[in-house]
Amino acid sequence: MDYVVSVAHVDAKPIASVRERVPIGEVSARFRTALDRVWQYVREAGLATHHNVFVYHESGDGDPMVEFGVQVATAFDDSAAGDVVSSSTPSGRVARTLHVGPYDGLGVAHAAVRAWCAAEAHTIVGPAWEIYGDWNDDPAKLETEVLYRLAD
Repeated sequence: MDYVVSVAHVDAKPIASVRERVPIGEVSARFRTALDRVWQYVREAGLATHHNVFVYHESGDGDPMVEFGVQVATAFDDSAAGDVVSSSTPSGRVARTLHVGPYDGLGVAHAAVRAWCAAEAHTIVGPAWEIYGDWNDDPAKLETEVLYRLAD
């Protein structure tokens, strides 16, 4: 798949998330239990929700801290939410692309954004994140936006 990468400015969007340090190769095996906890909390709290979001925070010393999250309409008091926290997606200048197809191809989309940034002399300075589109039973129709925070 050919990826079109563009630069844009995005605003922070509130999410409810569970944070876990996860080897990148284990994300697909570990996301479900984390998202189940988030979805249970947001439903019980009556929060308006939208799409799933994974935010990858590089630690510089090993496995990334991953926020397995769900977009919510507004920030919330998480003092009684257990391991679910009120957080947000990053804001600022980003490089982004749209991956269409099965989730197991997302690594190629990430590599395409990183390669484009290197070729165009854009410096990646912060987290990467994925915004998962609406579910479709046909994996070829799944859409996931891949974003990387850039230096201003």
